[in-house]
Amino acid sequence: MKSYICFCFLLIIVLTFKTPSTILISYLKEPSKTSILIHTHHMEAKTKHLEFIQTTINRMANNSFLLKGWAITVVGGLLAFGFKDLDCRYISISLMVLLFFWILDGYYLYQEKLFRELYDHTRSKKDSEIDFSMKTEPFEDKVSWSGCSFSTTLVVFYGGLLVVHLIIILIL
Repeated sequence: MKSYICFCFLLIIVLTFKTPSTILISYLKEPSKTSILIHTHHMEAKTKHLEFIQTTINRMANNSFLLKGWAITVVGGLLAFGFKDLDCRYISISLMVLLFFWILDGYYLYQEKLFRELYDHTRSKKDSEIDFSMKTEPFEDKVSWSGCSFSTTLVVFYGGLLVVHLIIILIL
């Protein structure tokens, strides 16, 4: 009777749980917990790298926005002084400041586009190839500083201020 109960108990255990051969087969078909952890680590590394790049892109865009605000303030103030005193020196200084802000804003847009290229490159990499590189030199042939400086948005903004300068110069 005891042997019959032991046999039934073993039969229930074997039928309920996997046998050693099915454990081996499932191990070969499914990745182990270690490989899942390694894959998760690589995926987290890729996500972190993309977050670093996105933070840099946001910083460049914010700098560009702040430059536009400073350009309006400084150029507008100099134009107001020049127009009030009818002094061309203020107008010429304002024109130089405008060109300086235009070039600097073009540089920030250029850097932003380089980091966008880096983001796209990193996004398409395999998880195991992530090296946390923030170098944008490989993408400099795809983006040009002059092309960014004369982009539609910068030409409309700074070109509009340049037209205002020309109108004031013609009036004076």
